Amino acid sequence: MKSQLAYKGFLYPILVIWLIIASLMVIENNYPVKIFQLRWIDYVMTSLVALTFIWLFSEIRRKMIFVEMDENAIVVKNLFFLNKKIDFTALNGYETRVQSMRLGNFEELIVFNDEQRIVISEFFVKNYIDLKKFISDKLPYHGGPEKDRSV
Repeated sequence: MKSQLAYKGFLYPILVIWLIIASLMVIENNYPVKIFQLRWIDYVMTSLVALTFIWLFSEIRRKMIFVEMDENAIVVKNLFFLNKKIDFTALNGYETRVQSMRLGNFEELIVFNDEQRIVISEFFVKNYIDLKKFISDKLPYHGGPEKDRSV
C-alpha cells in the first residue's frame, strides 16, 4: 500500500518557494546592503522570515512523506531523498493526535519505536484512512485523541 499526497499538502512547498523568491527579490533590490544603516524593523522582519522558513522546511521534511507498506515493513521517503525501511517487528505501536488549523482539524498518526517516530498526517496524505486501517491491523494502539468520523 502506498500513500498518495493530497493537493492541499502542496501548500507548504509553494509557500517555501514564494518565500525564497520574495527574499531574493528584496536582496536584489537592496544590494549592496549597508548593515549599519538598517533600521530595527529590518532586523525583526529578517528574523521572522528566517524563522518562518525554518518552520516550513521542518514541516515539509517531517510530514510530507511518501509511505509504502507491505506485510513486513514500512518504507518512508521524504522530498529530500531520505529513505528508511523499518520492520513492523521493530515498532512499538502507534498513537494519534489532532492538529487544528484554519483549514480544519486534521488527524496525525505517529508510528514509533524507542529511537524514532514517523508522522503520517491526514493533511498531507490523501488515503490516510486506508493507511491508518492497515497500520491498526499490524500495530497496537497507544492512545491519543481521534477525529470523530461519524459526522
